Amino acid sequence: MQKRSLNTGLLSLANLKAKPVRTVCLAVVVAVLAFTLFGGSILVLNLRQGLSTMTKRFGADLMVVPAGYSEKAQALLLQGGADYFYFNADITEKVTKTEGIACASPQFFLASLSTECCDAAVQLIA
Repeated sequence: MQKRSLNTGLLSLANLKAKPVRTVCLAVVVAVLAFTLFGGSILVLNLRQGLSTMTKRFGADLMVVPAGYSEKAQALLLQGGADYFYFNADITEKVTKTEGIACASPQFFLASLSTECCDAAVQLIA
């Protein structure tokens, strides 16, 4: 019979082999906790990134609307009214080149459907 020195690694392996059901349960718990930690960290990272993007857009001093839409834009901004108007994609570049404008970001004001399936009109801003 060969003698082995008893160390922590051999003792741990012998314990795990002796109780396979407990070993599997512990492995499952460790996997679930690792997945939860990974998912939580990804969620926190995305929330932080979204918050920094919103903070960069916060405090806009100017809203550009097409000619003749100022009353509709005012109702949209102050009262949450649902309306729509369109710009060409190059308007952001033109606004950015205007003197006194540091940065500009396009936004979409999207109204939900106003049919019998939807109870209330919801304004989404992106």
